Amino acid sequence: MKKKVIALLGLLICITGATIYFLEYNNNPILPSFLKGTSLFIMLLGSSVAFFYSLFDKKIKQ
Repeated sequence: MKKKVIALLGLLICITGATIYFLEYNNNPILPSFLKGTSLFIMLLGSSVAFFYSLFDKKIKQ
């Protein structure tokens, strides 16, 4: 159960990054200035959280 929650958290972070990228691409005024230019970093962070936790979880089970 815990692994699914961490994976869903990583997916949620990736979706947030994709949304920021979409808003940034369309020059939407809703996006705050401190989030501009961070969308790809946020997507990378979200995928890394899920991936590295899955590796860490496998290491513990062995």
